[in-house]
Amino acid sequence: MATSTKKKAGRLTASLADITLNPEKYMDQVVWVSVMELLDAHHPDNPRIHKDDDDVIKIAKSLLWFGWGEVGISFNPLTGRITGGHGRTMAVKQLSDRDAEEF
Repeated sequence: MATSTKKKAGRLTASLADITLNPEKYMDQVVWVSVMELLDAHHPDNPRIHKDDDDVIKIAKSLLWFGWGEVGISFNPLTGRITGGHGRTMAVKQLSDRDAEEF
């Protein structure tokens, strides 16, 4: 099976499918993945719960105002789950539901 791993502008990019099929290849690396692919990778035991919709709205506004900056989303390729950045992915989901063309 062909892999979609690429070096683009000095960045290693891959799909979540590629990462979970070959996790050893991506361990201890920064890999750029489409945020839309991460939307369903939430960890069910995430200790930080964003119960209040206002939390997610504040995160969404922050992303729109300041952008992503240096903050990424942590993903464990062995489990196929996000380990950090649940609120940001929830914010992107909320924003994409409003304007899917942008995301």
